[in-house]
Amino acid sequence: MTAIKIENYLSRIAKHLIINSSFMDNIGLYNGKMGIVLFFAHLANYTRKDIYNDFASKLLDEIYGEIHIDTPINFKDGLCGIGWGIEYLLHYRFLEGDSNEILASIDEKIMERNPLRIKDESIETGKNGILYYILTRLISYNRPKNDIPFDIDYLNNWIFILNQEEKETTNILTQSFLKWMKNEEINLNLQNFLITNIIKSNEIYDEEFIYLSYGLVNGSAGIGIKNMLL
Repeated sequence: MTAIKIENYLSRIAKHLIINSSFMDNIGLYNGKMGIVLFFAHLANYTRKDIYNDFASKLLDEIYGEIHIDTPINFKDGLCGIGWGIEYLLHYRFLEGDSNEILASIDEKIMERNPLRIKDESIETGKNGILYYILTRLISYNRPKNDIPFDIDYLNNWIFILNQEEKETTNILTQSFLKWMKNEEINLNLQNFLITNIIKSNEIYDEEFIYLSYGLVNGSAGIGIKNMLL
């Protein structure tokens, strides 16, 4: 598909999402407004059109306005995913600001959840999603390494938990976190994670996008981002 055809295709997706996304109840990363914010941030950069940045900012304001006491902390639909999305925007210069200031209230809420009691291991709704958010915050591109956004007691709880894992079950997130705590360098590719772990769909070009969900997972926003990045 030529660059002109891709841009026309993305414009159609954008119109579809502008019409429908504000009516969504889900504010999360995978299937909600936060994922759509990432689509419009990429689209603004891809097309150099400020109108898409304006809409991304509008949606982001809606997300913050719709966070409430019962919003879950998980990565898929909750605070960890929303916070990670904001770190993603900062990391790729789609958004400017101090992540510690922007995400302070989200970090505080996440620290209220005792990691010692988490049984779910998944990225979407369990321990690994929280850990991935923590890692992303710890290596935030514009934050001095000594300006840690989490209480040391909270991080020590994670060290205790992760050190209990059997070596053969230790995953890359565990290894990365323990390396960081030892002052070793780690690298997280946020864009690669977005494509391979969240969007995942094999579809790159799909004329039937209007019949799909709106978000990143098997949805219009995810297909749109894949067309811009792959």
